[in-house]
Amino acid sequence: MATTTQTIKPREVLELLKKGYTRLTKDDKGYGSIQSNYNLSALAVKRLFKTPSLKFKKTIVPDFILDEADEVERLIEETEGNDAIPDKREALFL
Repeated sequence: MATTTQTIKPREVLELLKKGYTRLTKDDKGYGSIQSNYNLSALAVKRLFKTPSLKFKKTIVPDFILDEADEVERLIEETEGNDAIPDKREALFL
């Protein structure tokens, strides 16, 4: 039986940790786990976190998620046609 290998980028794992992902599924805090995201065994996760770029890296549980997309869009819409602000991008800094 042939085994398949997958490519896991440390940068992606670090981003998942910042989003609240835990290492193992059993420790999931409601955001997901690295183990289930990559379909790894507990042993494979342990080996993954022994690599220099991931060693000692921990889960960061977000206190809140700030979504400013609606506010930025509203500011852009309000300033359209306004000669005082010639560039839409400037509306972001009002």
